[in-house]
Amino acid sequence: MKLIAAVLCFLGANVLAQTQTKTITKDSIEHHILLIPYDPRFYLSDADRDIAEVTRKTPDLIRETFHNRSEWFAWRELKHHYPTVSLLQHDTLDAYVQAAGSVFAVTAFEYAKPTVKSHTITLPESNKETLDSRIASSYLNTDDHKLYMKADIKNKSVLDSLANQFGTDIFVFLTQFEIKTNYKSCLDIANQIYEREIRLHFTIYDRNGKLINGNYAVATIPSNVNQMDEIILKCFPLLAKGVASAL
Repeated sequence: MKLIAAVLCFLGANVLAQTQTKTITKDSIEHHILLIPYDPRFYLSDADRDIAEVTRKTPDLIRETFHNRSEWFAWRELKHHYPTVSLLQHDTLDAYVQAAGSVFAVTAFEYAKPTVKSHTITLPESNKETLDSRIASSYLNTDDHKLYMKADIKNKSVLDSLANQFGTDIFVFLTQFEIKTNYKSCLDIANQIYEREIRLHFTIYDRNGKLINGNYAVATIPSNVNQMDEIILKCFPLLAKGVASAL
């Protein structure tokens, strides 16, 4: 009886181990991401005058800094979950210009209803600890009446071409950056301090041109915070987490 019990125990453990192995294998699909920065023309801000006044920086420098840093934080966050190639952080400027040009040449941009639904891509088991989706998704727009800037790929074959060039199967387009002051949300009436939203719009496709997700990530900050470094450090990591949680 003891021998039979031992055999049954061994077989049960073996079946359980196989089941666990299958589950881990299923949840451990290794995607590779290509991150595409937003066109600098899609920068909207009602705060540049305040920021320029405090920092003594030109509007052009403010725009360039927010463009580069928002992309860098998104790249850093995405790398925590899957291998990620950034066109903006790529080794050569020529590679960025050529690849970005090929994408933008076949891409139209338009406001669209966001994809507010459960996630499509399952994070590998080893990476789940780095992203608490319940927290990260709180930095995503949840109102499907608030439109986002969508990248609409007219020629899907360009994605397959880039997939072969960079070895990627998921494409994250950053499409628009916004700083929007909400004058209906007054944090301090006496000092006229309002709530500002920092928004980073994005669209996510697979290599076949299937839309995975589209929305904007959002972080808030008081309107009296106008130092660029402070805005970047307080908001950009949250925007990046929002984008990554949409995978």
